[in-house]
Amino acid sequence: MSYIEDISFMFDLKIFFNTIINVIK
Repeated sequence: MSYIEDISFMFDLKIFFNTIINVIK
């Protein structure tokens, strides 16, 4: 359970950073 939550958390962070980078561009 913890392992799956960590993956989903990392995935959310990745999307979050990608969105910020796209906004900056």
